[in-house]
Amino acid sequence: MTILCHPFNSEKDSEAVARFFTRLGYGSAGRAGVPLDATGLRRSLTESGLRYACVAQDGGRVVGTIMLLERADGFAAGPGELFGDHYLVDPLHRNSLVSGRLLAAMFQYLIAAEVGTVRLRVDPANEVARRLYAQAGFRAVGPPISNGDGFVEMVNHLPGVLHLLGEEEGITDTHEAPPEILKHFMRRIRHSGDRGGVDTHTDGTRTITFDFDLHQRSFHLVLDAHSGRLIALNVDGSPREDLVAWAKGAGAPAAPGPAEPSAPRSIGRFSARIDERGSLVVEHPDHAGPVLVDPFPDGHGLQIAPFRPPLLPLSTEETPQGWIQTCEQGGVHVIRRIALTASGIDIDYASQGGGPRGLVMQPLCLLRTTELAITDERREREGHLRRGAWPLHLSGFEAALDPQEAVSADGARHTYTDRAHGITTSLSWKGSGLLRPYGACLADDKMSVRIELGEIPAVNPHPAPPARVRSTAPLAWVASGEQSYACAGEADSRILVRDGGVVQWQVAGRVVASSIGGGGRRSHVAAQPCLWPALSEFPRYDLQYGEGLAPHGGIPFLPEADPSAHPALGSWTLEASEDLSLLVPQLRAPAGEGEAVVNLRLPIDPQGIAMADSDGDLVVHHHDGMEWSAWTSVARIPLGAKRYLRIEPLEAARPVILVRARLKSWVLSLYSQRSASATSLSHWSLALEESAAEFSGAEAQDHSGDQTGGSA
Repeated sequence: MTILCHPFNSEKDSEAVARFFTRLGYGSAGRAGVPLDATGLRRSLTESGLRYACVAQDGGRVVGTIMLLERADGFAAGPGELFGDHYLVDPLHRNSLVSGRLLAAMFQYLIAAEVGTVRLRVDPANEVARRLYAQAGFRAVGPPISNGDGFVEMVNHLPGVLHLLGEEEGITDTHEAPPEILKHFMRRIRHSGDRGGVDTHTDGTRTITFDFDLHQRSFHLVLDAHSGRLIALNVDGSPREDLVAWAKGAGAPAAPGPAEPSAPRSIGRFSARIDERGSLVVEHPDHAGPVLVDPFPDGHGLQIAPFRPPLLPLSTEETPQGWIQTCEQGGVHVIRRIALTASGIDIDYASQGGGPRGLVMQPLCLLRTTELAITDERREREGHLRRGAWPLHLSGFEAALDPQEAVSADGARHTYTDRAHGITTSLSWKGSGLLRPYGACLADDKMSVRIELGEIPAVNPHPAPPARVRSTAPLAWVASGEQSYACAGEADSRILVRDGGVVQWQVAGRVVASSIGGGGRRSHVAAQPCLWPALSEFPRYDLQYGEGLAPHGGIPFLPEADPSAHPALGSWTLEASEDLSLLVPQLRAPAGEGEAVVNLRLPIDPQGIAMADSDGDLVVHHHDGMEWSAWTSVARIPLGAKRYLRIEPLEAARPVILVRARLKSWVLSLYSQRSASATSLSHWSLALEESAAEFSGAEAQDHSGDQTGGSA
């Protein structure tokens, strides 16, 4: 076996890399059966801002890739930063040196290009990848922010440090550093996991500490976790304040600072404002989180990054009608005119200096339990979300679907109806451009959209909170180790809690939920519970916020409820019926903006999952081997042997359930709004039932074949 690594050549390698991605089923595009050809791959990488890629081959066959991008999964890299993405190795070569050689090639490029920081996003269940990234210097430094796939962000500031040591200390000529040196460096970084060396200080700042040996010398350094700024450096035990001072003047180019948010302006009961990153944000008092967000458009043909927009040199002028925003960057001038009307918003976009399809816009409707009707030049598509799943987020491969799904934007209309909150929004496009079913619009130089905002009679999407037919009581826990508790019920029933999360729930000898095998990847039981809490913050820049797959975030588990315990962190506990067939998680969330979340992971069942739609009707949705997500208010999940788990709120403010279909599991996130000024309490009912009425009777509707408006 001879492994050769070489820089990616778009013209020569795109076809082989596209076949490699398809062969391994990489990305949602592959699982949805969308053929990723060379043209689609090239267009997708261009829209992601490809800066560098490396391809590993064995006998001419592609066995691995790694790429560096400006945009990834809806996030924008900052100045002096890039995203590592499409890091993929053939399973037959994962025990070889392919992984290390690809990472080393990436480091070589970053150091030579003087890019100080690289970020990437990883599934928290993928312990093997997290361990590899941690050994390469990546750290998870803050609360997880996700776009719905549940991945968490890791950051690596070491390329900037290696460049500094190479240039100033003569450690090595980093522009010609052989992979073996960098791989040796990566092997020498030994900390306890992806948060090793990360410290949070009393003022709220975070630092990362590294100790390593390189080129027969010892190094100790402390970095600012957010910016990568060098705070302290010791070489062979001696402080090097001269290098620290030099690094302060040679850091990444300064980014424009966040702008001052504008004051909200009224549109009936709706309000609109410009946030600190220049995004238009529309809100309604009856809706948790924004109703709609429109990030500032891109003039260079790059994907919009709604989950973390770039900080741009924006100029925002307030007018009697609304706002005028302008941005001059890289020889392209972009302007957005926003005019508020009595019933909505008119927006005109224009650019000068960009190329074909260089003007990119993407207003995001963030209504939750909603239906979508699409009218365009091809057909009218109604009741979209009664199927239960938004079109797939293709993780950078949206361009691959253009031949099948993109339509002319002129005259196209998307109408979102949320009967649970009594809100409707409608987007009508005017101008020459390409509109994707996921909301992105691409034009040459100008485009307009009319956003209509309305209120309709609200319906209660779920019945009143159920009465507790079965009484519950605090559980009698027995400590079974540090941060571990066990509770035994009747007839071989038990619950195990470890490290702040439930790892097993068993009733009458049958497992209801277990952390073993959750997510379909290798994982440690303690690290991946099947029931755990989290806190989520506004604004919610996507219907499919991924907090639910992240670790529990350190919310303490209490064997006995104590309202006075951990006021700054919150706490949670469990009550249950005597036979443990009814479980009631109780989450006490600290005061603050956002929501409290109880997360539950369950195995996939062929019978699907029943969810209440925006009218309150239970609809059965099947997994179909694809990943999708949807909001609901009540969920009923088959567990086999004619058993079902019904999930609904007992006591919660604005409760809602996010259902995600993962490859081998359902992940349900049970949201309730927190109080901004006081501790809030939420109770959820997880009731084991024997009846199959909703799955076999006429009450439930099966919409497994109703998918319209995209692949799901």
